[in-house]
Parts: sequence; C-alpha cells; structure tokens
Amino acid sequence: MGLVTDIIKGLPLTAVMDEKIKKLEKDVSKIENERDTLRERCSALEKENGDLRSQIQSILSPRQRRSSIEENVLSYLWNKDAQYAVNVGRVLQMVEDMAAFHLEELEKAELVHCHISMINPPTYTLTQEGKRYLIDKGLVK
Repeated sequence: MGLVTDIIKGLPLTAVMDEKIKKLEKDVSKIENERDTLRERCSALEKENGDLRSQIQSILSPRQRRSSIEENVLSYLWNKDAQYAVNVGRVLQMVEDMAAFHLEELEKAELVHCHISMINPPTYTLTQEGKRYLIDKGLVK
C-alpha cells in the first residue's frame, strides 16, 4: 500500500487537489471564525435586547396596563345601571379593592360618577365625558 500511496502522491493531479484542499480548509477555518464572532455578537445583542425590553416594561407597563384596565371598566359600564365595585371586579376578574381603585381613578378623571348612599356601598355610572371617551377611542358601537 505504501508504494501505491507514494505513486499517487507523486501525480500532478494530487498536487492540484492538495492545493484545493488547503484552500478549502483555509476557507472553512475563516468561516468558522466568522461564525463564532457572529454567535458572540448575537448573544450580546440578545442580552442587550432583553435588558432593553425589561427597561421598557418597567417604564411603560404600569401605565399601559392601568389604562387598558380602566378602558375595560368604562366599557363594562356602558349602558349599565349604577354598578357596585364588587360587580365590576367580578365581571372583569379582579378583586373588589382593585376595581374600587380603578373606579376612583376614573372618578378623579371625571369619566365616572360615584353615587354615595348611607345604606349601600357606593355605585358608579359613566359620565358624559366617559361616554365620549369610549366613543372617541372606538371602544363601543
């Protein structure tokens, strides 16, 4: 086998093939290095992206979430008789205290009106401004 290998190595085609193989190995090595660099860069960018998403959530999320919940509360009150906070909470799947908080915030913004009774808990209805808000936002038809 050694004699055959020596003969094949001596052929001019083998030298051409060796050069091609060396060039391809060099190209593969270069591509692998580039791939590793891109993986590191991708990993760094994914981490940075996660950090930025967290920052955005911490800045925007509470207000956006509150706005969305309050829009749901307003939409629920559309064409309803006066509602107790407990009813609003039950329908919107939140505890009564959370529903009362959002209703009070909406009352401060003059979007709902709170009716106080000596006998019953307060009830809430939409104000004209609350109805206008829902219509302008396209939340009711």
